[in-house]
Amino acid sequence: MIVEIIKIIVTFLVVSLIIISFYMMVVRRVFVIINEITPDVDEIKEILRGNLAVSNYYSRIVSSIAIGIAIIISTLIIISMIIVK
Repeated sequence: MIVEIIKIIVTFLVVSLIIISFYMMVVRRVFVIINEITPDVDEIKEILRGNLAVSNYYSRIVSSIAIGIAIIISTLIIISMIIVK
């Protein structure tokens, strides 16, 4: 029983590290693409000046990233349990 739990944990950790690292590379590339699309807009300065449109835009991007990571982690838990079975 304990060996199976350890297998599940190890499988989950290995698969999650691989997929989350790939996901974070994609997220980093998305921010680079956003900066290339809007070269004249400095998003950080606009947020500090109180521009609500830019802050809402970036908050939606960050929240979608958090939701994506949560979906990936839940999928990894299911996959690791299936693999160990």
